[in-house]
Amino acid sequence: MYRSSKRILSKTLVTTMLVLAAIGSARAQRAEPTPPGDAVWQPVREVVFNSTTFASTGTSQDRALMAKLWAKELSGARRTPAGDALPGFALVATVRRNGVDYVLTMFNRAGPDTGCDMPGNGAQDLHATCPLRVVQMQGGDVLAGRSFPGYCMLAGLFDSGETARRLNRMEYAYDERAGVVRLRTIEHGRIVPACSRSIRLP
Repeated sequence: MYRSSKRILSKTLVTTMLVLAAIGSARAQRAEPTPPGDAVWQPVREVVFNSTTFASTGTSQDRALMAKLWAKELSGARRTPAGDALPGFALVATVRRNGVDYVLTMFNRAGPDTGCDMPGNGAQDLHATCPLRVVQMQGGDVLAGRSFPGYCMLAGLFDSGETARRLNRMEYAYDERAGVVRLRTIEHGRIVPACSRSIRLP
């Protein structure tokens, strides 16, 4: 019985990895200003590490999860000349499909070698371009995951005051019936068309 269950679990994980590998085919679709069906736009949550300047908007559960999923990146954080760790920012959105949790997350940190491309035109663009990691979880265990390059990440701005949050924010909408998560970035009160993307879940 144990061997049979182990083989079934192994097949399930292989299937999951293959499905996640196919997610990228839908990742470049544009997201509508108003999501279809019963989906509604809601803010992406932000978890901040090693900073007293920016307060996290994520929950304590988000923080524990981000510390787990980005453990390697956090352990390699650069430090100031005084030895203090530089701030790190993780974004997280979670949805559930067919009893499985999907975590969409991005990470960026202060200093060089962040893994992201920072905006190069001053105050006009606020977002960096980072990989989006999609992680499939069940019962707190990571089943599979994959990263997709070229997604917009707006971080370190969410807690700058109510007006700033209205003008500059990231949101997601989950169309459960279609199994699609849509992401959008709003800067200076306007949707950034190039940042509107979607992910189709298995």
